[in-house]
Amino acid sequence: SSLNQLMITIGILASYLVNYAFAPIEGWRWMLGLAVVPSVILMIGVIFMPESPRWLLEKRGEKAARDVMKLTYPASEIDHEIENMKKINQIADNTWTVLKSPWLLSTIIIGSVFALLQQLIGINAIIYYAPKIFATAG
Repeated sequence: SSLNQLMITIGILASYLVNYAFAPIEGWRWMLGLAVVPSVILMIGVIFMPESPRWLLEKRGEKAARDVMKLTYPASEIDHEIENMKKINQIADNTWTVLKSPWLLSTIIIGSVFALLQQLIGINAIIYYAPKIFATAG
């Protein structure tokens, strides 16, 4: 989607700005090390994050799902949400059956090839090599 590409471009711009800030002190190690900060924050956050209620409903039963849902849902909505999750799980089982159909295989392959080509020939490669392109161009 275009929002995905926008966020990728903003991330690339941010990396260029950080690189520009660290260039005078040859701080490439600091630039690469900055990626550790959000990674550590995420790793610590994942330790305290409960499992998904939908996953719990499917794997450990309704009681486990209800216990987690009490943390984020109002008590009046839990029953309704549990019923919705049960319906969605039934629909999801049917979806996998449809996706395995031979008639849909060509569509999935074409979509996957286009997604791969977008990454291989997209703007990301041009932005990555922009300094060399501009230096060569004068």
